[in-house]
Parts: sequence; C-alpha cells; structure tokens
Amino acid sequence: MSHPPAGLAARFWPKVRCFPGECWVWTAADNGAGYGVIGDKDRIVYAHRYAYETLIGPIPTGKELDHRCRNPRCVNPTHLEAVTHRENIARGVAPWARYQRGEPCIRGHARTPATTNRQGQCRPCLAELARGYRAAKAQERRA
Repeated sequence: MSHPPAGLAARFWPKVRCFPGECWVWTAADNGAGYGVIGDKDRIVYAHRYAYETLIGPIPTGKELDHRCRNPRCVNPTHLEAVTHRENIARGVAPWARYQRGEPCIRGHARTPATTNRQGQCRPCLAELARGYRAAKAQERRA
C-alpha cells in the first residue's frame, strides 16, 4: 500500500486514542483476536499495518509487524517492528515461545525436553489437568 486513500485517513484517525509516549489504542472494530480492522472499499485493512505504512513506509517483503508493546490494539508505529514470522512467533507468549526462551510454565515447572511436549506445553501441568478431569468424571458417575 504505497498511497492510502484519503477517505480512509479521514475515517481512521478519529478511531485512534493517543496516549503520548505510550500505545495509540484502536477504539473501533477488531478481528476477534484483538487486532484493529477498518474497511476500505471491498477489503479489510489491519489498523496497525495502515498506521505503519502511512507513517513509516511499506512493510518489507517477507516481514510482518511485531507489537513490541504486546498490545494488539496498538497502532503506534514506534511500537511496531518489521520482523520475520519466526522472530515474531519467538517473541510471543505462546507455550512454544516460552519454552524456546527457557521460561518456566505458568505454574513454575522448569521447561526441559523431558517436561515439555512438541507444542511447548508443560507435561506435569497436562498430567494434573488430566487427573482433575478423571476425578470429576468419577465424581459424576458416583452421583
């Protein structure tokens, strides 16, 4: 998107709530995962991509935008960085990314190859969840 339509800009900026030095929060529609969207004729435009391309320039081929602030509704271009998909995922908060960084699970278990499955999920936590499920099913049968 080299030259965004003027009509889109007139509709875009009133939907942004700016906090100086902080996130610029998108206040309109989102895609269900928290990322702001706005309609442009016959297509949907991601709000953060529009802001970046309007204020910084085109997103390089093979790159995507990472929200360094971890706020998907943020459209502040200084909070966005063009990175590869792999780097974007690795910076995230999914179990696999936490495993790659060596962070413990949310219950404090160490993440090692022995305690983590291929998706980065904690095996002790999964086992605890399964025990709870089986106990609840047994309780239902007794009732």
